[in-house]
Amino acid sequence: MENSISLPPFYVGQNVVYITGVNMALNSTHIINEITPSDCGCFTVGINNIPLIKKYGLFICVVCGKYTNTDSINGWAASSFRAIKEQTFPLLTYSKVIEKELVSAN
Repeated sequence: MENSISLPPFYVGQNVVYITGVNMALNSTHIINEITPSDCGCFTVGINNIPLIKKYGLFICVVCGKYTNTDSINGWAASSFRAIKEQTFPLLTYSKVIEKELVSAN
């Protein structure tokens, strides 16, 4: 059995950058507040705490060109954004904390 569920490219609360520069400033940063899958498998995202307003009917997806039954009036194509790489912190163990305290105490 084939799994047809695709994972969204972002998570709610993630910082993203607008990469197309068509409807707002290129490289502007935003926060994802909602992610909605379309019938075609593409994702629509809501940004900056603006809720998505859905409408129903027969629409053509602006990303893949397939027909879909829902569309978001004020949503954005997820493909118009890229994730901002977040800082990863090195693993901090208890023994390293003790070692640093011993060094700083001397």
